[in-house]
Amino acid sequence: GAIADAAFAVPGAIADAALAAPGGSSGEPLRVYAKRYHMLAIYSSLAFVNQAIWLSFAPTADETASRYGVPLLAITTLNTSAAALFVPGAWLCARALARLGLRRTVLLAATMQAAGALVRVGADGLVRDLGSKQAAFAVLAIGQALASLGAPVFLNLPPVLAENWFDAKGREGAMSVGTLSSLLGQGMGSALAGTLVSGPDAQGTLQLLLVQLMFAAAAALWAALAFESAPPTPPSRAAAASAQQPHGEIAHSRVDLAASADRLEYPLSSTVADTGAQTLGAGHTEEQLSTLALWGSLLRRPQFLLLLVAFNVGLGIAAAIMTLLGQMVEKCGYGPSVAGDAGGLFMLAGALGALIAGRVLDKTHAYKQTLRTVALSTSLAGALFMGSIRPGAKAQMLCCAALLGAWTVAALPVLIANAVEETFPAPADAPTALLFTSSNVLQIAFTLVEQLLLNEQGEECGSVTSPSRVLILAAGALGCLLPVLLFNGQQNRRRAEEAADSIAQIERAGSYG
Repeated sequence: GAIADAAFAVPGAIADAALAAPGGSSGEPLRVYAKRYHMLAIYSSLAFVNQAIWLSFAPTADETASRYGVPLLAITTLNTSAAALFVPGAWLCARALARLGLRRTVLLAATMQAAGALVRVGADGLVRDLGSKQAAFAVLAIGQALASLGAPVFLNLPPVLAENWFDAKGREGAMSVGTLSSLLGQGMGSALAGTLVSGPDAQGTLQLLLVQLMFAAAAALWAALAFESAPPTPPSRAAAASAQQPHGEIAHSRVDLAASADRLEYPLSSTVADTGAQTLGAGHTEEQLSTLALWGSLLRRPQFLLLLVAFNVGLGIAAAIMTLLGQMVEKCGYGPSVAGDAGGLFMLAGALGALIAGRVLDKTHAYKQTLRTVALSTSLAGALFMGSIRPGAKAQMLCCAALLGAWTVAALPVLIANAVEETFPAPADAPTALLFTSSNVLQIAFTLVEQLLLNEQGEECGSVTSPSRVLILAAGALGCLLPVLLFNGQQNRRRAEEAADSIAQIERAGSYG
């Protein structure tokens, strides 16, 4: 408890050494490399495939249940198993990153993903052909679990990749690309399943699994041949400071960088001031601050908690919609292809929205204003989409799905960027890991409750006053929009870097004078 409570504060002795970190006035030069886009492309392809594997069966839940002779609830459980496994997977991801570094952590997850895809092909192509549908489903679930355990590497680490390879002018855009690649994978997995799989026994499932295996193997090979953890020299002061300690731990150099703001009487928020001089000042080392203790210290930050609530509820709603969309539209007379189209449009429009949002953050640094804009717009789009799910309104429903995706997906990287800024000097992966880990717990509960409400609805299409839709709209307003409107966090990382730059310029001017 004492160690966790003291994670971030900046003692005066450390403040005096603020420029001792690399990238300071006497450190190595800051530089960006063209290959940063190659690293981002490799990472994004792996994340894309991982999430496509997760949503393989959501659009064809009824048909898949018939194919394997299991109840519909078993398919919903399979679709939400990634959320259940995310909690232990996130802890393993944090420890692997600290011990192995970014490259080997990514390669480990890529290998697990390809192995899981291979097991799933064996389940449908071999075990099921031997005549045991239930055994095939059990093996299929094992393959799904292998891929799911690697998912935290592709969801939690875009801020780490962005900080390692990109400077402050491109960091948020790169993080947006890394984040949305996972969501695009979800959309493609949904659309591909809706296209390839058809019929009462989900014919085409084996072809779908083979395609996913080929992509998983190709992406893993690409990563093994070319992926690197970081460039030879850092692109920013935050990256230079992070390089001094393994990720997942508070580095002295990150605290030193944060202290630069104090030297200019430009204090950071209470993230730095309240949570920690005692750790580094009382003889403790960074290694003693465990991953769980670091997460615990973040959970005591009021502004971060507001972001955590909004993220949890928002992702829970999005996961429930994506998982159960096929069932929702089927009750209104639409087939799996329409559900696949809606899911695909949701993600494609979301990709555009996320790219624009990342570019806006890089250009304006208007973190809180952008977050509030996308939260308000998402709430309105959600209400329109819920109202559009009715018979004879296919075009309107697809348009509303695209509109909802554009704002919902844009909100994801904007919220993560605010969390990384607010919790600095915590390592960039720490708040992201906590956001996704906690949200996956809620995803399971939210999706199961939504499934029960849909079951109670029977075969009726329903309306915006149906309990299943009221739950989504009420949760969005109270759990997402309200916390965002109350959020008043700070841009600690950016302010620390700007302060350190100013100090370096003053010292250089003094040395020349």
